[in-house]
Amino acid sequence: MKLTTLIHDVAVFVRNIDCLKTTPVIEEDKGDVQKELEAKIASCARSVVVRFDGFTPSKQGKDGDLVGNTRIVAVCCEKPATNRKVTGAPTLMNMAVGIATELQGATGDGSTLYLVDITPVRSDRQGRIACDVIFKTTASLKSDQQ
Repeated sequence: MKLTTLIHDVAVFVRNIDCLKTTPVIEEDKGDVQKELEAKIASCARSVVVRFDGFTPSKQGKDGDLVGNTRIVAVCCEKPATNRKVTGAPTLMNMAVGIATELQGATGDGSTLYLVDITPVRSDRQGRIACDVIFKTTASLKSDQQ
């Protein structure tokens, strides 16, 4: 997978998970400033934010692509007081488990997503809860123009 398209590619995978078809999936790579991102999340009863979490080169040199290990995080967010009033709406753990099981082993451009962790649930003062589903994969720094 190309590093420049990785967030979008993973967001597409998440949008196609059956239990998440009506859940907003936000791609943090779109240049959102923190306040904009928080406003988008706050306006939803539940959402998933897909974001980049670093790149460590594993193959370097003048010949060939620069390839490395990267982590992608799907942040699952829920306002239980609002979301759980809707019959059949996925809960925070439904979202996290759905993403973990559906994306584990997903492939694209010769790379495979591997589940690393589902973090403990955390809460904020606005009545939202969240957890992170973390994946690792390899990615190339080849630009979209190459």
